[in-house]
Amino acid sequence: MPRAFSSVNIDESLKKIPVGEFRAREDLIRQLENCVRERNEVIDKLETNLKVAEMALTSANNKIHSVRESEAHPVNSEVVIRLAHQISKNYSVSAPLYWQQGMSLFITQKELEKLPAQGSFQVTGVPGASDGMRRKGE
Repeated sequence: MPRAFSSVNIDESLKKIPVGEFRAREDLIRQLENCVRERNEVIDKLETNLKVAEMALTSANNKIHSVRESEAHPVNSEVVIRLAHQISKNYSVSAPLYWQQGMSLFITQKELEKLPAQGSFQVTGVPGASDGMRRKGE
């Protein structure tokens, strides 16, 4: 049966160890702890550098993949321009006919109240555009 160590037994065993040997052992332990700490710092720096390198390689791989894909499926620039023109023609939004540069597109309640007092709308550049726009009561 193992015998239990009491504080008296430990104190006696410590007294048997010479002080010089104890100090040498403590110095060795401190040196080893410092070496472990320095190696951990080196490992942390290496880990950070490897993560940065991995991100750079992933980014480069994605770019190479997209370049190869674009080379495999070339597109004529004239086709792109024609499609862009078609899209803008079919889905374009224009201002109302009475709109002039400097006017807001949305008329506020105050502006709406001022309009009948100013008279009929004056539209420049579009012949006959003001014919369909009349003041209230005309």
